[in-house]
Amino acid sequence: LGACQICQGLGVTREVDVDLIVPDVTKTLREGTIAPWNPISSNYYPEMLRQFAEQYNIDLDIPFESLPKSHQELLLNGSGTSDFHFHYQNDFGGVRDVDIPFEGVINNVSRRFNETNSDYTRDQMSKYMTELPCQACHGYRLNEAALSVKINGRHIGEVSEMPVDKELAFLMILF
Repeated sequence: LGACQICQGLGVTREVDVDLIVPDVTKTLREGTIAPWNPISSNYYPEMLRQFAEQYNIDLDIPFESLPKSHQELLLNGSGTSDFHFHYQNDFGGVRDVDIPFEGVINNVSRRFNETNSDYTRDQMSKYMTELPCQACHGYRLNEAALSVKINGRHIGEVSEMPVDKELAFLMILF
């Protein structure tokens, strides 16, 4: 009952890391600078990227670092509610022909990591994520109610991270 609901009591969350998504900013979009969208088994995401870039006049042949910040932002975070036309035919003849918002690479990696039932997909997407201390519990793993109980101004998380000699001295004051 006392576990942090944001990190499920782990003390850390996984966040998409832009430096892992675009590990080499000197590469162009056509050269595959967007690492998670390089083809593994299909050209779905490279084709989506190409079509989106064409429709939004984003140059596929200049280094990512040289793209205008507004274009980098669109690629990473998406187009919001603005649609683009996407047409894709897979190797088996299936066709997707839709007008949809571009979700952006960061949102795509996060969604695929969190919503998949596939261990393989989750493992692949985790390569583009970094573990960070939970912003809600600050790594203490407990919810706000549990951390609000304090003795001499310290909650259990602060006491437990003390060196043993200081923790013993702190606890001895109580008795």
